[in-house]
Amino acid sequence: LRENQFFTQIRAMVQIEPALLEPILQRIEHTQPDLIGLITANQQQFLDFLNEPVSPEVMQQTEQALAQMVNGMGMGGAMGGGMGGPPPQQFQVTEEENQVINNLVELGGFDRNQVIEAYFLFDKDETMTANYLLNNPSFDDFPGNN
Repeated sequence: LRENQFFTQIRAMVQIEPALLEPILQRIEHTQPDLIGLITANQQQFLDFLNEPVSPEVMQQTEQALAQMVNGMGMGGAMGGGMGGPPPQQFQVTEEENQVINNLVELGGFDRNQVIEAYFLFDKDETMTANYLLNNPSFDDFPGNN
């Protein structure tokens, strides 16, 4: 794992924003169930691995990538561009996606714009979005809201 660029980026992401660990693990569980089995069987080693230092260059690249991803989706700016800011991001959603968004809004009484931002950030994964919103109801810990 140490030599795998994907896991180096995950390490950096989790060190920058620890709240992303759970959604990342859930995504791995869905896409690579064998790998999640190894992680589960070796939890302490995996946690030690996640806490290993990451090069300053990788940390900077990951911070920039997170900021671009968040800003590209209208994070922090979905309500409108304002004075000199970027215009709000427009999202096209299907009826089914709109229903998922409505369900998530009703689930916790969340702000619709925050739900949309999280939904697209987590690649339209309803479970990951719900988990993130429920674990971060104030949305203060959302990547890019520093």
